[in-house]
Amino acid sequence: MKRLSIVAVVVAIMFVASFMVVLGQEDYSEEFLYFYPDFSAKDTKLKGADCWLCHFHENGDTPRNLYGVQYEVLMDGDFPAFENDDVDADGYTNIQEIEAGYNPGDFMSNPKKKYSKCVSFILSNEDDGDARQYIIGNGEQVEIDAPCYISKKEKSMVPLRAGIENLGGEVGWDGNERRVDIKKSGKLVGQMWIGKQNAKVNGKDYDLVSAPEIVNSRTFVPVKAVGDSLGAELVWINHGKIANFRFK
Repeated sequence: MKRLSIVAVVVAIMFVASFMVVLGQEDYSEEFLYFYPDFSAKDTKLKGADCWLCHFHENGDTPRNLYGVQYEVLMDGDFPAFENDDVDADGYTNIQEIEAGYNPGDFMSNPKKKYSKCVSFILSNEDDGDARQYIIGNGEQVEIDAPCYISKKEKSMVPLRAGIENLGGEVGWDGNERRVDIKKSGKLVGQMWIGKQNAKVNGKDYDLVSAPEIVNSRTFVPVKAVGDSLGAELVWINHGKIANFRFK
């Protein structure tokens, strides 16, 4: 009997949790449509402002896309506070995409393609329990082995391979010098040394401000230098601490 009682309690908790998720999603959709009442009339996949607006899948308990991350930061439903951001860095502001019936949090959803590729890193403060262990490449969720973070010197730090390889580069390593080499199509375009602030980007001296470091046996590098090495343009989104790197 005790075992049955425990099972019954667990099932009840799961039911309540699922109900709260659904209720929360309805509240978010209602808030969105309050600010943008014409959006529901658009004949698109986003009609009715369902879970696709803020999540990768229509199931709302999945991870948030870039627009969902922004909304989570401002949970009071103040959508206009970030409508002039271009959170997915596709060349259109959130409000421009909303008014045209496109998803403002999906790089692949826009009126006309302006950029070929975008990789987005969602940052957190060090030791932040809410850190996300994924990045976003061309609107798709990409799992990584450790969350990205903001260093004490206010620089965006990302796992070595996740940062370089997702931005189209190749990783090289010299154990004697503790040096990270960044290559593009076999050509050396960047060099960084663990614990050293000075680096090389396309043959020129480069001040990293925050040196590459090893944390919990994983190497982290300042992603801005990686992007500069590989020819990516940075679009920083303050609401959500998102570093977008896009390519023309």
